[in-house]
Amino acid sequence: MKKIVLASIVLLSTFFTSCTKSELTVAPDGSNTLSAVMENSDSDGISRTTLDDDRNVIWSAGDKLSVFNQANQSQQAEYTISQGAGTRLAVFQSNTLLDAGDKYAFYPASAGVTCQANVMSFNLPATQAYAKNSFGNGANPMVSNRNVQGELSFQNLCGVIKFQLTGTATVARVVMQTAGEVVAGAMKVKMDYTGVPALETANTNITSITLTDCNVSLSESVNSTFYFTVPAGTYAPGLTFTAYNSAGGVIFTKTTAASLTVSRSRIASLPGVSENVYFPDPRFRAMLVEKYNFVQIGDGSDIDITNAENIKNFGQLTALDVSNTTSAGSGAVSRATTPAKITSLKGIEYFTELT
Repeated sequence: MKKIVLASIVLLSTFFTSCTKSELTVAPDGSNTLSAVMENSDSDGISRTTLDDDRNVIWSAGDKLSVFNQANQSQQAEYTISQGAGTRLAVFQSNTLLDAGDKYAFYPASAGVTCQANVMSFNLPATQAYAKNSFGNGANPMVSNRNVQGELSFQNLCGVIKFQLTGTATVARVVMQTAGEVVAGAMKVKMDYTGVPALETANTNITSITLTDCNVSLSESVNSTFYFTVPAGTYAPGLTFTAYNSAGGVIFTKTTAASLTVSRSRIASLPGVSENVYFPDPRFRAMLVEKYNFVQIGDGSDIDITNAENIKNFGQLTALDVSNTTSAGSGAVSRATTPAKITSLKGIEYFTELT
């Protein structure tokens, strides 16, 4: 079984706003064992496989690489981590012995990864597994086309969007829908690049990513974070995040009003938002209760956004008629009109089908 060592030295300075380059040192026990030292960063950044609690760069148990011989790209082997999980330096092993020479490599390994004519082709998944305070294991793809003293040096292909949410509900999954930008499916990268790799779409039109298996109980005071690995680029206004409970009900929907730029190897953080929809105007609340049988929370100070019938109405009502109510004025509420006796329409944004 041949053994190679791959250090997590993917030019991680590009992951952080300030970080110095890694320095390579040759380990004393032979040419097939190398080590790398990565300086810690004091900024928020991404690792290649997962993030630990201190934001350090680490490999994870079970990590696998697809490795190709540059001179004969039909020669491929899968390498599995054998030492170094939870650290920044890892040893990978394979039962397949490749010919000597420079290598191309891709993380994470997959049967669908191919390399032909110096082009690496793979599938960027539209479903990513949730991981606490990190992106899902294997969700962040990387490539290496450089061999430094026999050691593979990886670079990241994507960036990450960090979505933050507070509230009281339990989130089962979160869906991110773009305004048309492709975020998943067949991708490719030219492996004879110099500098940094450039991700290209191959044959795909997938515009959403689903973060599954969340099971996150939200806090009213502390943000829960959800990480989406996406291609670098500028995302137009209209990027929509929808959180669902285990029954499939919508807990929260938020759409961005401004464009968002995601850089390769960077985290783009969105401001924290609350899944609670506050209806501060008593006339507006009264109209919803009297006309549409919305259920309020126990003290009557707000509409209960976790109630199943309320959630259903939020997604189905196309207009709100406030005529002949006890506390509100007359007329119809829509996104474009304001009733005379209702001074605040805060909360109306939760009605996703108003016209």
